[in-house]
Amino acid sequence: MKQKKVGFRNKVYWLLLGLIVILGFSLRWHHYASFPSVSETADEQAWSWLGASLIKEGQPTAWSLFPAYQQFHAIYQSLPDHAPLVRPFLDHPPLFALIPGTMHLLQARQWQNFPSQTAIRLPMIWLGSFNILLLGIVLKLYFRQRQDWVTNLITVLLYATLPLIVFSSRLVVADNLLATWALVVLLTIKKRLSWLAYLVIGLAVLTKIQGIFIGAGVIVYFWLTGNKKQASFAFLASLIGLVIFYLYGAFYNQALFVKIFFGQSSRHIGLVTLLHRFVFHPTLASHLWPTASKLILFFAGLLLVFKTKLNKNSQLLLPASLVFSFLLLTLMAVDELNINAWYDYALYPILFFGVKLMLDSFIYRTSVLKTWLVWLLVLLPSARIMLA
Repeated sequence: MKQKKVGFRNKVYWLLLGLIVILGFSLRWHHYASFPSVSETADEQAWSWLGASLIKEGQPTAWSLFPAYQQFHAIYQSLPDHAPLVRPFLDHPPLFALIPGTMHLLQARQWQNFPSQTAIRLPMIWLGSFNILLLGIVLKLYFRQRQDWVTNLITVLLYATLPLIVFSSRLVVADNLLATWALVVLLTIKKRLSWLAYLVIGLAVLTKIQGIFIGAGVIVYFWLTGNKKQASFAFLASLIGLVIFYLYGAFYNQALFVKIFFGQSSRHIGLVTLLHRFVFHPTLASHLWPTASKLILFFAGLLLVFKTKLNKNSQLLLPASLVFSFLLLTLMAVDELNINAWYDYALYPILFFGVKLMLDSFIYRTSVLKTWLVWLLVLLPSARIMLA
C-alpha cells in the first residue's frame, strides 16, 4: 500500500512538473522579443555576430571596446553610434555563440545585418524552459523525503514564474547556457556519471570563461569529501577547456589573444563587489530592477552555504560549493561597480536550492503569520509585475 502511494505521488509530481514547464514556457514566450528591450545589453548582438561570422566566413567577428584591437589593427568595420566590429574577436570562447549565430543566419542575408530579437532569442525560450525541467529533476534527486515533493514543486513554480528569472532567461547571453551546465553537473554527479560531468566542466569553460566556476565548485566538493582523485579530474577538465580556448585564440592571433585575456583579467575588483551586485544595485540586466527578488535569492544562496554540513553524505554540499565558488570568482574577477546582472544568471537555478530550504522553514517550521508575510512582501509584488 505504501509503495502504491509513493508511485501515485511520483506520477502526480511529474504531471505537475510538466504543467509548470508549460506555464514557464508560456511566460517566457509572451512578447519575448520586445522585453527586455534591445537597449538592455548589446552583448546579444556580439554573441550573434560572433557565431554567424564563424559559421559564414570562419572568422570570429563582433563588437568590442578593448583598445588592444586598435593596437593590432583588428578593426573590421566602424559602426555609427556603436562600438566597432573587430576581427578576430577573441573576448569570449565561441561555443554559445553558434546558437544565436545560426538563428541570425536563418533570418538575415548577411551576418553583418543587425540581428532580429525574434530570431536570436527564440532558442533562449526553449533553453529557459528546459532549465525549469532540469531544476525539477535535480530537486527531486537531492530532496527525497515524503514532504519534499510539495516544496520541490513550489520551488520550481517560483523559478518558472518569477519575473526576474523569466525576463533574464530571454536574453541572448552565454550565462543562460552556463545555468544549464550547472544543473547538468548537479544531475550527473548525483547519478555517479562523473565522466559526463567532466565533459560539461570543459564545455562550460568553452561557453564563457566565467564557466570555470562550475569546475571550481566540483573541485571544492570532491576536496571536502576527501575524494582527491575526482577533484584532480575536475581540475584537469577545467584546464583542458582553458587550453582549447587558448589554442582557438592562438590559431587566429596569439599575441592579440594574450593581450585581450590579460586585459580582461586586470579589472578594478574590490571588497564590496558582491554587495553592489546583489544588494545596492539590483538589476535585471543593465538597468535597476526595484524588487526584493534578487536580494532574497542572494540570501537564499547564503542560507544554502550556512546550512551545509561538510561530509560526503550532505545533499547540499555540491550546490553549496557551486554557490561559494561562483561568489568567490565574482569577487576576484568582476569590477567592483559593475552592476550588469547577466553575470549572475548562471547562478540563479542553484540559488533556488536555498529557496527550497526557505520554503521548508516557512511551511513546516514557522507560524502561519510568517508564511503570509512572505506572500505580502515578495510573492504578491512579483505577481503584480508579471501581470503588468
